[in-house]
Amino acid sequence: DKSGLEWSNGSTVNLKSGELKGFLELYNGDGKDNSYRGIPYYQRKLDEFAEGLATKFNDEHEKGYGLDGETGKQFFDFDGAKGIAATITLHEDILTDLKNIAAGGEPGNAEDNTNLLKLIGLRDEKGFFDEGLSQGTPDDFLKSIISNLAVDSMQGQRMYESQNIILKNIESKRNSISGVSYDEETADMVRFQHAYVAAARMITTMDNIMDVTINRLGLVGR
Repeated sequence: DKSGLEWSNGSTVNLKSGELKGFLELYNGDGKDNSYRGIPYYQRKLDEFAEGLATKFNDEHEKGYGLDGETGKQFFDFDGAKGIAATITLHEDILTDLKNIAAGGEPGNAEDNTNLLKLIGLRDEKGFFDEGLSQGTPDDFLKSIISNLAVDSMQGQRMYESQNIILKNIESKRNSISGVSYDEETADMVRFQHAYVAAARMITTMDNIMDVTINRLGLVGR
């Protein structure tokens, strides 16, 4: 089940963008129906790889014979209910006794390693994975997962950078209307100061003219 957010009244919070929406997509994204490829998607791909590897290897291993002459048993074991990739391990029979490794192609020959060579050759088998998008050898499957992860990472980085550019443009336009430009305000202060000094000088000059006209010119007729 996918996780989400709800209001106190039980209605679903409809997130259209933002960091919280990104976290939810990362947590819920299973890659189905062109949805975001988040943690569930890569968990599923790793489970597919682990299951395919264990199944193919076990099938080939069971065709061989161990040192005791008995046919091979399972080589890998896993718990599908708890996650295949998280629980895959060597089968208990192999861990208990290495003689149970079915290296031989026929019973009773301790030097026979034909089945072991076949097991090793599975690594280069082109049809090892023949279903889904990630086909080819085990290496091809892993490279496909890593390539998808790299593409998703680059896309996320590009989206982050694009959103930052848009945000900076919006902030710049907002500041150009309602914000304060320190350079512009400083220039205005200098300009107003010069205008004030010029006006003060003009008033001083007018005051001197009035003083001469009224107080000094009146002494001529005395």
